[in-house]
Amino acid sequence: MTRSPLTLAAAATSALPRVGVVAAGPLTSTATGRFDSAVLTLDDGRRVVVRAPATDDAARDLAAEALALRALTPGVRAVLGMRAPEYLGEAGLGDVRALVTDF
Repeated sequence: MTRSPLTLAAAATSALPRVGVVAAGPLTSTATGRFDSAVLTLDDGRRVVVRAPATDDAARDLAAEALALRALTPGVRAVLGMRAPEYLGEAGLGDVRALVTDF
């Protein structure tokens, strides 16, 4: 099932209360993959990514990624040597969870 950027934007507004979405577009140009994803522009100017799994395996991977991102403290991030996305929130989207991170 391919979810539209607007459907993913709706999930993001559920994950990020008090935030408005002013623009939504696809993250990738291909229509198939492990995740349905979109880039959103928020009303405060930030750009975020929202992803929802397309398969059961992808759902498990996305749940593990969300757990890992939430575990990254500022101290750990300082020694990574690269920038990792910031976990912003999650929301239910049907029978799966959508993950929202910064872009």
